[in-house]
Amino acid sequence: MKQTIKFIIAFLALNYFSGRTNVKDLVHRAVDVGLTIDHVSQDGSISQEDKDAVVQEIQELSDAVIKFLDEIELPK
Repeated sequence: MKQTIKFIIAFLALNYFSGRTNVKDLVHRAVDVGLTIDHVSQDGSISQEDKDAVVQEIQELSDAVIKFLDEIELPK
């Protein structure tokens, strides 16, 4: 949980430099990855469908991170 809070704070700090970024979507995707991994790992066995669900969430997070990074504008 501590790492998640640090992650959120870092992205909020980066968002300070750019008003167009969608931090909510990024944080939502990161939380979805964590919740999916938590849900998948509860029963002690991981099926191919579970792996596919985790991969799908990570791909969505990756897309959100790329979009976030593309929108960052650092002041000169």
